[in-house]
Amino acid sequence: MVFLRSQNYEVWRIVEKGPVEVTGDEDQWTREKMRRVILNYSAMNMLQCAIHLKEYSRISMCKSAKEMWNKLELLYEGTSQVRETKVNMLVSDYELFIMKSDETISEMFARFMVIINGLRALGVSDTEGTEEGTQKR
Repeated sequence: MVFLRSQNYEVWRIVEKGPVEVTGDEDQWTREKMRRVILNYSAMNMLQCAIHLKEYSRISMCKSAKEMWNKLELLYEGTSQVRETKVNMLVSDYELFIMKSDETISEMFARFMVIINGLRALGVSDTEGTEEGTQKR
């Protein structure tokens, strides 16, 4: 998401919202229609170039950047049930987090940041993982 936004914020919007359906003869398209098509193809190109060959084969037949993004989300985040399980595991790791006897402070901090970044990537806010945050859900 950050990479696409940094290239062109409108490219990310095409991925997030989906391309506008452009129909009719290409020779009759307005500049705006052509711009929207180009944004979609730019987003598709960026996604294809940014992923590993194994993932490429899974998304290469998609017709839009949004469709590609949705498949990649499912591939990496899984279904809502898988996502919820990941969140629960990370929340548990967070709540039970202690420094190990054989690790340095920097190693402990790095391990803690893996948990925090995992929660953020799954859309969990700072308080959602606590008992108070769980009651809010």
